Amino acid sequence: MKTRLRIFIALNVIFLIIWIVYLFILQLFDPHDFESTIALRQNPSKNLIIPNRGNIYDRNGQLLVSSIKHYQIDLDKNTVKKFAQTNPERDLNEIYQHIAEIIAENSSEKSSSLAKKITTSSSSSVLLSNDISESQLIKIKKVIKENKYPGLVYNFSYIKRSYPKDKLAASLLGMVKSNKDSGEYDPGNSFYQLKGLTGLEATFNEELSGKFGWQETITDANNKRIPFLFLKE
Repeated sequence: MKTRLRIFIALNVIFLIIWIVYLFILQLFDPHDFESTIALRQNPSKNLIIPNRGNIYDRNGQLLVSSIKHYQIDLDKNTVKKFAQTNPERDLNEIYQHIAEIIAENSSEKSSSLAKKITTSSSSSVLLSNDISESQLIKIKKVIKENKYPGLVYNFSYIKRSYPKDKLAASLLGMVKSNKDSGEYDPGNSFYQLKGLTGLEATFNEELSGKFGWQETITDANNKRIPFLFLKE
């Protein structure tokens, strides 16, 4: 019995020594290159913030022209599949159907069309719509978050001018055109812009255009945002 105990203790001591040496090597030599991995993880990504074109009011403060941002939303199917695997009580197809219904209930899209896009696409990333207004996106994100569904990806698509008074003073207000409509917009090499062509839109184009900004973000392994004091926004 004493021999077995001694062997057990000896094995534990050897294991402990090996573990201490391994930790020492990790700290001193970094054989797995953890330092560069950490540095890469803490390197913030920069997201461009496209300004909304300014509003135009009459002298009584009545809104004549405003802007509405529209977004493109995609679904990362791989992320949704991993979610279904870690939650076996949730059926993958039911999750797809529910996501389609959430988007349809808060936009002009049809749930049947969205569900078909998701289930029939062979790509891991599925384009669901590029015509979701900012207010619709806020509602969609809220319900998606409530259900803890991952995989929803959204990006800026375009800006549309809105006229609450319809055609009132249309010639005075003027027209705008985007560099996307003229074929000059390349998401990888240029910024989306609306430019005034006639009327007040052209006269006060610089004031209405606004200024571009950017936001720094750092995410963890689960793609959740990590707050850092040095990040700029």
